Amino acid sequence: MKSLLGLKAKAQTAIQEQFDRTSAQHKQRPQFGTQPGQDQSEASSGGALDSRALSSESGSHAEKKAAVDPIIQQLLKNARSEAVRQEFLSMPQGEYTSKHSIEVLVGTYNVNGRRPPADLDLRPWLDMSNHTADIVAVGFQEVVPLSAGNVVMGGGLEAGSVWDMHIDRALNNPVSSPVKPGSAGSTVELSPASTGKLVPEHSADWEEDDDNAADEKSSAASAEVAGRTPSAAVPSGQDAANVFVQVAAKQMVGVYLSVWVRRGVLLHVRGVQVTSVGTGMMGYLGNKGAVAARLRVYDSGMCFVCSHLSSGENEGDELKRNYDYSEIVRRGQFPPDSAVLDPETSLSGSPGGDSTLQASGDGRGPGQWGSQRGLLENEHAIWMGDLNYRLTISDEKARSLIKESRLDKLLEADELIRMVHDGRSFAGWTEGSISFPPTFKFKRGTSQYLGMDEEDESDQAEHAGSPDKAQNPPQKEKKRTPAWTDRVLYKSPSGAAKQTHYFSANLLVSDHRPVSSKLTLAVREYVRDVVEAAVDTARRTVDAREMAAMPRCELEPTSAEIGEAFYGHEKKVHLILRNIGQVTANFQFMPLPGAMFGDDKDKNFRTAPRWATVEPEQGVIEPGSGQEVLMTIWINGGIKGTAQLAAAKPDCKLEAILVLRIQDGNDIFVSVGGKYHPSFFGVALQCLSTLPRPLVPLASDLSQHDSGLRVSTARSSEAIDKAAEEEQPGSAVFYSPSASQDASPASTAHHSLDHSDTHTNLQKHQASSPSAANPSPSQEPASDQPDDPAHLTAPQAHPHNSTDESATASHVPPELRAITGYLRDKGRLRTPGLFVNSADAAMLWAMHQPAEVGAPDNNREPKSGCALAVRQVREALDRGQEVPASSSAHDVAATLLAFFASLPTPFMPPAAAQVCDVCVPSASAASSLLADSLSPVEWAVFRHISELLQEALGQNYSAANGLTSAGLAALFAESWFPGLTPGYGAAGQNLKPEDVAELQRMAENVGLIADRRAAFVALFLDPDDSPL
Repeated sequence: MKSLLGLKAKAQTAIQEQFDRTSAQHKQRPQFGTQPGQDQSEASSGGALDSRALSSESGSHAEKKAAVDPIIQQLLKNARSEAVRQEFLSMPQGEYTSKHSIEVLVGTYNVNGRRPPADLDLRPWLDMSNHTADIVAVGFQEVVPLSAGNVVMGGGLEAGSVWDMHIDRALNNPVSSPVKPGSAGSTVELSPASTGKLVPEHSADWEEDDDNAADEKSSAASAEVAGRTPSAAVPSGQDAANVFVQVAAKQMVGVYLSVWVRRGVLLHVRGVQVTSVGTGMMGYLGNKGAVAARLRVYDSGMCFVCSHLSSGENEGDELKRNYDYSEIVRRGQFPPDSAVLDPETSLSGSPGGDSTLQASGDGRGPGQWGSQRGLLENEHAIWMGDLNYRLTISDEKARSLIKESRLDKLLEADELIRMVHDGRSFAGWTEGSISFPPTFKFKRGTSQYLGMDEEDESDQAEHAGSPDKAQNPPQKEKKRTPAWTDRVLYKSPSGAAKQTHYFSANLLVSDHRPVSSKLTLAVREYVRDVVEAAVDTARRTVDAREMAAMPRCELEPTSAEIGEAFYGHEKKVHLILRNIGQVTANFQFMPLPGAMFGDDKDKNFRTAPRWATVEPEQGVIEPGSGQEVLMTIWINGGIKGTAQLAAAKPDCKLEAILVLRIQDGNDIFVSVGGKYHPSFFGVALQCLSTLPRPLVPLASDLSQHDSGLRVSTARSSEAIDKAAEEEQPGSAVFYSPSASQDASPASTAHHSLDHSDTHTNLQKHQASSPSAANPSPSQEPASDQPDDPAHLTAPQAHPHNSTDESATASHVPPELRAITGYLRDKGRLRTPGLFVNSADAAMLWAMHQPAEVGAPDNNREPKSGCALAVRQVREALDRGQEVPASSSAHDVAATLLAFFASLPTPFMPPAAAQVCDVCVPSASAASSLLADSLSPVEWAVFRHISELLQEALGQNYSAANGLTSAGLAALFAESWFPGLTPGYGAAGQNLKPEDVAELQRMAENVGLIADRRAAFVALFLDPDDSPL
């Protein structure tokens, strides 16, 4: 035992030295929480941890909790978004909260290790005569003597139960004494025989997070109980709802806390948890420290702390008490709330029910504490105990003021009041006005303060003859200056707590007097139906705010109705996009799926079908403003024309859905609809042969579309004749620098040949021909050109019998037969300069280009004198009518040339172009090559036109029209073969830097290739020696 006492003395010395070092360190640096104008040394005198720092960290705990209340978070778990949750949290809590008043009776008593006499009546201290309290929390200190054995070995764990019987008697005035459950955390129920005797149902430990690990493991000096109930028998005349039930109990050596709840309130209590913190010997043993319990009443957290702080009235001893407080606050942690709370579920049995006390009725249901584990992380906190703060005046002065009943002067010397005022300990806590004399230190069994030697000796003598000597042995007690060591403080939101009584009872068991405090606490309840309505209101508010901040646009009209569309007629649809919102709107038409086009260096994305365009594609609209969106429909022919695409649609319908995206807003879907009446222009011959006739119904009115016409005057016959006289025969040959190599010959109706097959084709189709020169190394053919879109590909026909002339003629489209018939009629083949001077170079050039929808006007259709005449002929034939009688031979000849220029792919097959890149084959080889490469329709058209040209070059007409085979061949070769540009044939190659010389060489050979093509066509124009 002496060794234990020596160990205790050394530990206290080491703790004092640590306090001195800590105080010195705090004096050298600014203190967190120092008040303005306060000396840092004064702020640091509270010990190693300034309690104001703890108070600042915890802050206004109730106010902070309101924004992160775990119950609110649970109620908001199904909220749509964080914005809705934040909007709800910004609402005043009073809109969805109901307030309840809870009466709390708190008592603290240092019993000095004394057992209560059997006839002890606690009602003067715990007055429940009017049953005004809803919750009673009673704290004891020194329920067992603080001997080394009890501290280290953990004795006296039954002491709390003895005091609980007296508490039960005071609160419930029962007929029989309560029976303590068999183990900690037991739930109890009535026996089946309803004898009134309580029996254990099962055993389960209370949840706790005990920081005093050494105490728990080595000495088992801590014990807690829960579920203790009053006697089953309800006193006669007492309402069962007013019976108190013990919901929590926790003992750590001599510190004991017992919490009771009136059964009528138990319905609204849940989430009871307990914990303890030892601050005694070595800073962790349980002879000093605190035990705590918390519970949730309605939806407010309530924490009770019972502590016994370091003793001593010497100067500096208050620092140890300050340190104890700070350590209890810092290390005091409740266990995590492992269960999920259903806030709608009641956590107690029926009020007043006698048959069974359900497990959910003992306060042990989950409290939805979330991350809140600290002692101060509760709306209400009540601290009771022997805090051991003393008076800073002499013993003589203190006793004198007590005799004079000058409590006001005495309170001026109270250490705790000074500490709270200066923020050095218990900062932010409130204590009611003290109107009772100091509660320590009395001579046991009397109302006199201990201090007179003769009184002490008399007391020893009296006690020696007392029959209670064995139970409570006499001790030699030291003289102590009277002080208010036993206190009750509370910490609540402003206006949420009111103390109605603060008094001391005259119980003579100990050298202390018990203190009790009655408080009225305002607790909140979240009204679930109102919360749900408030969340819905928050959602609507957020929706309205988001709508106001979101761009809102509307399109008028909502769809683009094209109506009837015709070849070569531009049609415009006007749309208005209005910003009806309150913020600036950024809009953009989105690319259509799979609408990428262009070469590898410049990839673009179409926002509309190839036959349409929208302008502008993107822009900004201010609130209240509008933006005109122009949709242009343009269907034309040529290599990149759209006539083939439109005609290939079922029933020639023009349909599309455009996506107009409003940034940070909603998408607008623009429906585009119309019908295309096809022309025999711009359609592959294989497709043309399948279209129903007439192509354009006679009822269709094309006059309304003349606004899209780019020319207004026709070329006069006099002008044509004049041009024919000025121009030499054959001089109409021209070489177009078009980008037609971008077209895809694979999309044509012809077989695609690569250069490795060139000589194979020559060997297959060419017999020995004196005009076929063997290609030199410098005349190696260029690579294939890239593929065109697959939808332009006409079905490949099998080789056909070229000798079946009647079958061949039947394949010729009626429009072409009408053209050739008109030219043969009335000797029109005699017209001077026919074909070569019928269409100017500008018109054919434009027809041969890849015209784009939405391109500038001068790129859509040539502004030439013959354009209107060609259109009149074409539109008449599209309607199934005859060629207008007013049309001249030049007008009709120009129409024929324009027809070939409008084809989606070159009329001549790629095999013919590849052969001409290297040589001119013999007539029979050329005829065999075309017969195998062209489809039946194409072969029929080729023979039909060749026969017309042979007739024009015949003796009956050539003298009058002045045509030559070379001139016509050059003109039609230009219309039938792919366009020539510098570098023709190299588009499909992966050129390297060393290939530049080859590219330049090929550019020099463009003229030579054009001559070979003309010679190829000329093979079929000789009336006397044609292979056809």
